[in-house]
Amino acid sequence: MAAVRMAVADTIKQLGDVKIVVASEIPGIASGAFQAAGFDIFLVESDVLDVLDPIKKEMLEAIEERQKEPRKFDIMEFLKPGMNKGDFSINMEEIMLKNPGLSSRKILIPHLKNEKFNRPDVVCSHIPK
Repeated sequence: MAAVRMAVADTIKQLGDVKIVVASEIPGIASGAFQAAGFDIFLVESDVLDVLDPIKKEMLEAIEERQKEPRKFDIMEFLKPGMNKGDFSINMEEIMLKNPGLSSRKILIPHLKNEKFNRPDVVCSHIPK
């Protein structure tokens, strides 16, 4: 696993200013490393070359949205209540896709410090640190 982490870290360094990954599959360790490095990740089922134009269009639209007045992140939009009082679930992938500048730490820690809870269910593609 250490060798995989080193290989992914080397790949990220070699990519320089590139911050977009288009792939049919990215294993957990690599996915977590790319997300932590601020990459936008697009998982596709068809031939990668067939989807580059729509991805380019989507990225340009996302850049335009980001250039508008920045919206403050509100975790409450993403929390789903659980069975019992104090239980909640949260999908980190959904949040990180909509807020690529946030890490799992920036998303979870403030809420866990400031709110009472019994059981958080966290759905993610990587294990948060």
